[in-house]
Amino acid sequence: MRLGGFNGSGVSNSNNQTYLVYFKIQKKISQGHTMAVLGCTENLGSWKTPMYFLKWTQGDVWVSEQPVLMRDRFYFQYKYAAIQDKREIVGWERGVDRIADLIIKPECT
Repeated sequence: MRLGGFNGSGVSNSNNQTYLVYFKIQKKISQGHTMAVLGCTENLGSWKTPMYFLKWTQGDVWVSEQPVLMRDRFYFQYKYAAIQDKREIVGWERGVDRIADLIIKPECT
């Protein structure tokens, strides 16, 4: 993840900043599937609905085409998931949820 969850609700952004968040992961998945980012925020599908899809690039690297706008949160949980037909989650990233803290680490790749 680069710029340019704590709990299900995240933490409020009291300074009203807008963060542009990009995602990137190297992962080989089955042909016909795509990668998406799901998380605790509405614009990441609230863990239920794939809404933010990544684009495949050479070397099985999946990248954001457009940033996710985070206006109301600076701390959130997310995971990568394999998606079929743009709606069905067929596999989740293993392990604990990833945490994005945009205040502590505002510039990371």
